[in-house]
Formats: sequence, structure tokens, C-alpha cells
Amino acid sequence: MGMPEPDERADSAQMQSGGEGLGCSDWCCALFPARTLGSTMTSVTTMTLIAASLIATIIVPDRAAHAALAITANTNVAAGITNFGAATPLLTWANAFAPGATWTTGVFGGPAIIGITTATDSVTGAQAAANLYVTNWLDGVGFDKGALATPDLAINGVENFGLTFAAPVSRIGFAVATGVGLLPNQTSSSGTSFTLTTNTGDSGGFTLVDTGGGLVAWIDVIAASPFTSISFTETGGDLTDQYFGNIVSGTAPMTGGVPEPAAWAMLIAGMSGVGLAMRRRRMGQRAVSA
Repeated sequence: MGMPEPDERADSAQMQSGGEGLGCSDWCCALFPARTLGSTMTSVTTMTLIAASLIATIIVPDRAAHAALAITANTNVAAGITNFGAATPLLTWANAFAPGATWTTGVFGGPAIIGITTATDSVTGAQAAANLYVTNWLDGVGFDKGALATPDLAINGVENFGLTFAAPVSRIGFAVATGVGLLPNQTSSSGTSFTLTTNTGDSGGFTLVDTGGGLVAWIDVIAASPFTSISFTETGGDLTDQYFGNIVSGTAPMTGGVPEPAAWAMLIAGMSGVGLAMRRRRMGQRAVSA
């Protein structure tokens, strides 16, 4: 029985220690000394790359080019705001129309802004575009700042409008009311429906059903792809007299893509190949030792 060569002793020591601290190339060399590389090294490298690629496929979230927006409407506005979590002001109507103005709780009006087609938030740079009517249309959670009244958005006529943001967002939230407000002749109990579409092609909708006493809801919109603009198209119900509170952004929950069965099969095959190569290496070492 001959003594193993120095490089073989080093390889054996690395195998017994589990290869700790080895990089990818060192790992391959620990499995296969220089004189046994060649085609074996090429096949192991290929299998390693395949395995790494498949692992990346499993870890990286699946982002569809045109996905459905995840939209929820919570008629308990306070609970909806709590579920939304940490919020960042995105489009505050007071900043866009009447910075520094005083608004009175329980009173329709204030420094009303009527018939402006575009308005930009002076703090965030976000913009709204439509036939915009902004004043104190509604009081309550989601429409006021604490106990202080703030202006709300209404659209003159069919409420189609667009919002554009200075930076990409993946989640927005806002309060909306239908069939209730401080101006009685500007309410209807027909409810409403909206379709929302982002500039990345994600779309979805929500419907508010008013049974007669007015309805207020918190709307939570989550997109698969970050977006910088979103359009609102009113598709049914009362085509006027809905009021929107300030728009905020939040953090979208992390979601991961589900690998295809074929991907799992390729990953298992690749890892099996690596394991087989390691076994053959150990058997070769035993044969040399014998």
C-alpha cells in the first residue's frame, strides 16, 4: 500500500472537514485533483451552474408582465388603515390645491378649487389629472387629519381620472365615499364601480354597494409590478358624487414565484449528478488507498 501524494492528502483533509471556507473553484478542486479534471470538471461546472440557475428561479419572485391588481375594499375604514400598515403620504389634496388653508369640520366648502384639470402635490411631486373639484366634501376617518378637517377630491361628471407619482410604488391606499357627504344634493345610493390600470399594464377593479345609508370604504391596491401612474375609470353605478381622501403608499407584502414541476425535476437531477460525482470521487480514493 503506497503513501498518497501530497495533493491527495490535502484533498482528503478537505473532504473530511466538509470543505469549510472553500469557494466554488476550490470546492471543485477538492472533489477532483488537477490530474482528474478535464471533462469531469466541465460536467461538474455545468451541473453547478444549472443548479444555481434553478435555485435563483425558485427564489426570485414571479413578476407577470400584466397581472391582476390585488384590490380590497374594507368598509371599516379604521381597520383598513390599520391593516395597511405604515403609510407614506403620496398625494395630499391640501398640498395640491390650498396649502396652509383652514378647513372647518362639519361644513361643506372652504377654499374650494373647482374645475382645475391638473394639480401637483407641493411636497411629493405627485400629480392628479381630470376635471378636479376639491373642497371639504366629507368628514371622518380617512378624510380628516386627526380632528382637523381636510379637503377631499371629487370629479365633475363621470369620475375618470389619473394619478402620476414621482417615484415607483407597488401599493397605494385611500378612503372613498359614495352616497354620503356634506352636500346632500350631491349624493346618490346607486353605489359605484371602478377599473384601475397601471402604466405597467396591471389592472383590477372594485365595486361599492350602497344599501341606502351611504358607504365609506378603505381601498388597498397592491400591484405585481411597481408603477408610476394609475388610471381610474368609473364603469357603473352612480357615475358622479364619489369623494376620495388623500392617497398614501405602503409596502407591498413579499410574494414568491412557484417553480414549475420541470424546474424541480431539473434541480433534483442536477443535484443528484453532483452527489454521484462526489461518491465516485470517494470510491476512487478508497481504491488508491487499498
